[in-house]
Amino acid sequence: MKSTDSLIAPMKKLSKIIVILISASMANQDAAADSLSLDTYLGEVETSHSGVRAAIESSHGAKLRAQEAELLYSPTATATVQYYDDQRIPTSAFSPRSTRQSSVSLGLSKLTSFGLQSKLSYSVSHTQLEAQSPGSISLPDYYDASPTLEFSMSLWRNGLGRETQATERLLRSGAIASYYGENFKAKLLRLEAEITYYRLALAREVVTIQRDSLKRAQALKDWSQKRARLQLADRSDMLQAEAAVQIRELELTSAGDEEKRSSRAFNSLRGNDTEAVTDRVARPSPESILKLDAKVRTGVREDLLAAEQVQVATAASAQVSREKNKPSLDLYATVGLSGRDASTSEAFSKSADINQRAATVGIKLSAPLYFETQSEVRAGYAQDAHAATLLYERKRFEQEQDWKNGAIALDEAKTRMKLTANLVELQSQKLSHEKDRHRRGRSTTYQVLLFEQDYSSAQLSHAQAQTEVLRSLAQLKTFTGDKQP
Repeated sequence: MKSTDSLIAPMKKLSKIIVILISASMANQDAAADSLSLDTYLGEVETSHSGVRAAIESSHGAKLRAQEAELLYSPTATATVQYYDDQRIPTSAFSPRSTRQSSVSLGLSKLTSFGLQSKLSYSVSHTQLEAQSPGSISLPDYYDASPTLEFSMSLWRNGLGRETQATERLLRSGAIASYYGENFKAKLLRLEAEITYYRLALAREVVTIQRDSLKRAQALKDWSQKRARLQLADRSDMLQAEAAVQIRELELTSAGDEEKRSSRAFNSLRGNDTEAVTDRVARPSPESILKLDAKVRTGVREDLLAAEQVQVATAASAQVSREKNKPSLDLYATVGLSGRDASTSEAFSKSADINQRAATVGIKLSAPLYFETQSEVRAGYAQDAHAATLLYERKRFEQEQDWKNGAIALDEAKTRMKLTANLVELQSQKLSHEKDRHRRGRSTTYQVLLFEQDYSSAQLSHAQAQTEVLRSLAQLKTFTGDKQP
């Protein structure tokens, strides 16, 4: 019987251990299931935050709009359909009593990058003339077919296509600047979300630290009250312990308020208008945090690329305005063939006859006369272009300084994290030793409270140092980008 009992007892203990292990495993699985990773949270923000979605859509739209510059050189088709009816009184005996004409013209024109405008067209018309007397008009009903080639070239304003090319740069750079700017706006919103994630993790850890501190203060208060009732300690020790509990409760309340604010900000970024966050958020382990590094830059940050494109667009705008206010001197030429006959087919056939040609060559000048005003306007645009260059140079300098400061801040935060980790361990040992001395009557309640406060402060400093490292890493991750939209 004893041997049976000796076997049952270990089996019961083993079964209890198994139940405990299974319960712990299930608890861990539940906690993991409720855990919300940073990547998942950022995905929710990108999906639910209208500002992020708007920035992403705007950047995509700007990328498509950058192609608008190519439309300057796109071939353009033209078509004209016209009907003409003239019933006015004839000016002479040989003039027709009435004239009716219907015409159709089709054409294709194109502008080149060096400023040449060319147009090829073909027109067909049908004319009907009503004579005042029979036989006064030899061909009262006929068709005209006429192919025409036209050229126009700017010699002064837009010479060699300077205005056209500047307009192209203005359209393209403006769209690309918007593309980079919206991309950077979305990146800053993601940075805000990442910092908010770590802020909530820190707030919850601070609540845990303050709650543990309150428990220790409560235990010390209970112990002091018991000793005071037994008249083994002075009543001032008990009052001091009670005051410490009140202080810890106040600190815990403040930590809880910060957790609520962090939770609201956390939910707001993912489009949720509630205060409670049921998901579990957590920072990486201290060992993993110390191994993280973001000191490798890839590409150029989007805000600098946007500033560069703004500089290009401003210079192009100045060029367009300078060309616009210059005198216009255009060389133009027109060559056309013509075929006329009472038959449509014969009119088309005759339109290919080189002997039935007409050519025009000319120069056209147009010049504004407010010379002083033009000079001032050109000077104003030149100053705008120079100002944009200065702003870009300053932006580039500031970005380099921000990168260096961020890298220094990361190193400093890691150093503080290591120091505070050692400090937490030291303060824990110091507090434990002082509590032991207090139980043996060799220390005071005030001394224990001081050491307990030192330990809590060390824990808070260590938690804040970890968050500072993660925040610095997140900010350094914004120093990436690409060179082409």
